[in-house]
Amino acid sequence: MKRTKTSAPPKAKKAKVDDQNKKPLWAKETQGFIRISALRQNKVKPGEKIRATAKELGPYFKQFSLVENGTGKYKDADAEPVKKEVKIEEELETQFTVVPADTPGWFDVVDETGKVMNEKKLRAEEAKDLRKELIG
Repeated sequence: MKRTKTSAPPKAKKAKVDDQNKKPLWAKETQGFIRISALRQNKVKPGEKIRATAKELGPYFKQFSLVENGTGKYKDADAEPVKKEVKIEEELETQFTVVPADTPGWFDVVDETGKVMNEKKLRAEEAKDLRKELIG
C-alpha cells in the first residue's frame, strides 16, 4: 500500500492584537476556578492570566492581581476600585471614626483600637449620627 501525505488542517488566524489598546493583564490568585460570563470564558483557573477591565471582572475582582497595566483607551482602567472617603468635620480628636466597609456605599464606626461599634453596616448619614451619639 502506498502512503500518501496527509494535509494538516489550516492554521487558525491569530486575532490581530491592537498594541495601542490592550486591556490590563490580571492573574488569578485564589484557589478554585470561576466562570466569568462577561469575558465569554468557560473557566479561569488559579494562576491563569487574562486580559480584562476591572469592570468585566465584577465581583471576582478581589481574586485577581494586576500584572500589567492596559494601554491606550484602557490605560486608566481601575487597578483597584476607588473607595470614596467621607470627610467628617473633626471637632476635636476623638476616638471614633467613620470608615468605608467592604461593600461600596456602606460604612462602619470604629474606635481607636479598631473595634466596630455598630451592629450592622450603615449608610454615611447614619454612621455620622452614630459617631455623634458616641462622642456625646
